[in-house]
Amino acid sequence: MARQTYESASDRAVEEAVRSELEGRWKCSLHKLPRAHYMDWAACRNGKVVSFVELKARNNEMQKYPDFFVSQMKWLHGIEMQRVFDIPAFLVVKWTDYTGYVKMTANGVNYMSMGGRIDRGDWQDQEVMVHIPLKDFTRL
Repeated sequence: MARQTYESASDRAVEEAVRSELEGRWKCSLHKLPRAHYMDWAACRNGKVVSFVELKARNNEMQKYPDFFVSQMKWLHGIEMQRVFDIPAFLVVKWTDYTGYVKMTANGVNYMSMGGRIDRGDWQDQEVMVHIPLKDFTRL
């Protein structure tokens, strides 16, 4: 059986707003990728993929926690896509007070831990997380 998707209408609205902002600032078109790709979008210019983008939205201010953590598998796939295709992969985070991005790199990880959501009762929400220093994010 396929894993349940937890994306809400408000999640999609935030994603659309960030997508629009990224397209304008980065002068590209963003194309939604299937879940199996581990990245949310392929960024294209003149019909060519120029980068991959993973978006995360948080309902807190950027400085609430000392770093940002994301699935180790997402981070790993971003690094691998860069290595294989020689184009960058970015993690974009929309906090309530700041939108920033960081290039996914092997040396960009502060440390790893076990973590994830516990409020949905889904055992697959717990996994290895990579922690990214907030100082590494560039304002969008």
